[in-house]
Amino acid sequence: MKRATPITALAGLVAAAFMLAPPAPAQMVDQAVPTGRTSASVGRTRAVVEPGQLPGKHNLVEVVARHPKAGCAKTEECGEIFYSSKSYNLVTNAGLNWLADIMSNTSTPSVNAQCNYIGLTNTGITPGASDTTLSGEIAVNGLSRAQATYAHTSNATTYTLAKTFTASGAQSAQAGAVFTASSSGTMCFEDTFTSASLQTNDTLTVTWTITI
Repeated sequence: MKRATPITALAGLVAAAFMLAPPAPAQMVDQAVPTGRTSASVGRTRAVVEPGQLPGKHNLVEVVARHPKAGCAKTEECGEIFYSSKSYNLVTNAGLNWLADIMSNTSTPSVNAQCNYIGLTNTGITPGASDTTLSGEIAVNGLSRAQATYAHTSNATTYTLAKTFTASGAQSAQAGAVFTASSSGTMCFEDTFTSASLQTNDTLTVTWTITI
């Protein structure tokens, strides 16, 4: 019988060790699973409320003032812009109640009047939810309360109310509101902006974008 050499014996021991060793565990990949995240898909695109805004302060108000310009037949369209402002209004409590009533309440038809008259003031006000009138509302120099033009694109989630005022004398304005009537009525929305100072024939265009 042939005797194994030391080298042959050592090779056999190494092979046996490999055969008896347990298989190495499969390598685990640590994948963090997000927690506290919710995603949703909405069928209709809706306007996004700006971060930090409170409910009821999401309607955009744009104010643009222009001087007459030579060769420009309509100042509100091609006049020289000397003032512009963008801000977000407050929906008053009366406005919230009006909205609910006009959409669904059949028992109080007297309140079912469209809210589309824009009034202005040069009084330094702080809009409040309980406000029902616009303090110091302007009634002179071409900036008296007036009915705005309504525009809505089918299926859109916003609509606009726009009115161009033409100053008939020197007049400033720094706040506005939207009402259901040419006088008195329900004040639905209220807003302030940096004071705009107008001279005769200057125009002031106020555009309210209402989110539905």
